[in-house]
Amino acid sequence: MINDEPYLISSINDITERKRAERALKRLASFPELNPMPIVEFGENEGVTYANQAARKLFPALEKEQGANPFLSGLMAYFGDLEQGGKRFVAREIEIGGRWYSQAISLVVPGLLRIYGVDITEGKKAEAEKEKKVKQLEEFFHLTVDRENRVIQLEKRVNDLLKELGRGPEFY
Repeated sequence: MINDEPYLISSINDITERKRAERALKRLASFPELNPMPIVEFGENEGVTYANQAARKLFPALEKEQGANPFLSGLMAYFGDLEQGGKRFVAREIEIGGRWYSQAISLVVPGLLRIYGVDITEGKKAEAEKEKKVKQLEEFFHLTVDRENRVIQLEKRVNDLLKELGRGPEFY
């Protein structure tokens, strides 16, 4: 009250931009969470700081096991490599329980790695099958060439025997 008169003081703040920014942030935050491939952030001192839904589903004990989890094995060496090496990321392939993963490991900020995983098991199986087929073809080729060489030697021997008998060659 001022001079025994009631007054109302109000303030109006336009929060349209803040709400728009909050919606944009929520939308952007959904990218890694909804990604069907495992994404993990791993702090040098903190361990797992983030694991998306796919990573949590594939590796339910990830946060409990921390660096002992096979998906995160050997990560400590990458902190120094990425901080001093000037690389944006390194790639590796790891096998976990019969499944193969390609990982792109990047340094987000000093002391924090982000690991993007892709299941490459089917590609590895196809590669192994291709190598098996190539080996079979090489074996077949060597057998065929060996057989052809033996036929050539036999033809030469037949021609030599025919010559000894005073006859002309049968194979040319």
